[in-house]
Amino acid sequence: MRAADKFDLSVVTVTYNELGNIKLLIRILFDFFKKKRINGEVIIVDDNSPDGTAKEVKRLSKKYKSINLIVRPTKLGIASAYRDGINSAKGRIIVAMDADFSHPPSKIPDLYKAADNNMIAFGSRYIGKKIFETDFAHYIGTTILNKYINYVLKSGIADNTNGFFAIKSKQLRKIRAYTNRFGIDPFANILWGITVGAAAKKLGMTVIEIETPYKQRNYGRSKISPIEGINIVMDNIIFSTRLKKLFK
Repeated sequence: MRAADKFDLSVVTVTYNELGNIKLLIRILFDFFKKKRINGEVIIVDDNSPDGTAKEVKRLSKKYKSINLIVRPTKLGIASAYRDGINSAKGRIIVAMDADFSHPPSKIPDLYKAADNNMIAFGSRYIGKKIFETDFAHYIGTTILNKYINYVLKSGIADNTNGFFAIKSKQLRKIRAYTNRFGIDPFANILWGITVGAAAKKLGMTVIEIETPYKQRNYGRSKISPIEGINIVMDNIIFSTRLKKLFK
């Protein structure tokens, strides 16, 4: 590790009413760190969950010392939560993932290995067995959006919108420095993989996709309503067109 890196790996996740999931996720992550002898931290950004998620994380932090809990005053949104978590990361490699097990922790070793080899690794629902457990409207909207992104940005990424990825922190800094030239922070957008993937291609970085099943959550409810989902699709069709013009 570089002297500036306190950890080898930072796993960043965000929570809102994830009490039913967070205890198991934390245990799995720290078991992985121990098994692979990785000096890792887990960063959890909680939007003041009324179900006691943050209280449970604080309790678990007595056992797992390298938990970094960020509790925000109210529900401020997924994109800015990931931004705050990633900005706090002290790892040489960063993994971002959802806390509800729709992103399987079993894929972290593959993502980590790829990132360690200087590749930006995206977990993809559209390669391999293509396991994508969701409602029909979500599936159609996500599929249409990803096809449009590929058509417009030609980044060669089948799944730009899953939000499960691994990257070296120094590569992410380069990407953000590049996008900031256009007044864009990838993490101002809930689908930040669109910007990261497009900028990575522009900068000549290697991006790979790793087959990743997408499972329905075991506990709690989705943070995105059907109406919000439609708005996200439409907004990001427009956003992708804008990126094409900016990154030409």
